[in-house]
Amino acid sequence: MLLQLRSDYQYFVRTVDIQTQLQRGSTHAVNTAVRLLKIPRALVSSHRVLGFLYLFACGGISQIGRPIIPVVLESLRLHFQVMQYRGVFTGFLESRNGCNRFSLMAARMQLQKSQKRESANIMTSTAALTFDTHRVVKRLQEEGFPPSQAEGILEVIKDSMSDSLEMQARILATKAEHVQLRAELSERVFNSTLKFDIAQRHMRELLERDFNNLKQDIRMLEKMDFDKIRMEVAELEKKFLLQKQAEDETLNELRLSMEKVEKRMLQYAVGFAGTIMAVGAALMRLVL
Repeated sequence: MLLQLRSDYQYFVRTVDIQTQLQRGSTHAVNTAVRLLKIPRALVSSHRVLGFLYLFACGGISQIGRPIIPVVLESLRLHFQVMQYRGVFTGFLESRNGCNRFSLMAARMQLQKSQKRESANIMTSTAALTFDTHRVVKRLQEEGFPPSQAEGILEVIKDSMSDSLEMQARILATKAEHVQLRAELSERVFNSTLKFDIAQRHMRELLERDFNNLKQDIRMLEKMDFDKIRMEVAELEKKFLLQKQAEDETLNELRLSMEKVEKRMLQYAVGFAGTIMAVGAALMRLVL
């Protein structure tokens, strides 16, 4: 469908009574959309051409002989691939009964977003969308439409596509914005990586300092424990030496006392033996 045949536009599009038909059709489309589909008037009024096409596809306008659902759906799919309304006309593209599943809340949200973007004065670019207009007119004529109505529908499709491109320029981001966003994301990633590296180094320094302090504390505790053990061992050695000295003194005293006892016993034994000898000598003298 995307062919570079925009030069055929002037040849196939006629200006006789097309503007009048479009104005009447768009007004009727707005009233029908508000009455039947419960679509907000602000949304349909801001996109009259789109509302006209949607009512064509749903069979809401009975002035034209038979519905043109296949043709309009194909055109809608074409410009929706470029425009990509999210949440507004998604249910419509899924089936013919999409008008019943039209999301009013999503439409209001989309309208609020578009109004916010318009109030922000975002720079937009309206690039032209080229397609085979002759093929569209020919297919409409094959469906049973007169040439004037087919060309009018073609004009409606072209206007809807231009509106969709303008809306796309307001909603979607440009290449410059993507580049800027990519640069910002790269900068944020770089900054986050740099912050992470700095934090990691800082944490490593803190851990090393804590480990060093812990080692010093452990060494000090070990030294204190060793000093206490040495003091206790020294005290035990002193006590042992004192006890040994006391035992030696006791042994010396016992030896001295034993020697004294032995001397006394010898003296007693010598005295007793001398006494017996003297008594025996006296008895022998008496007997003799």
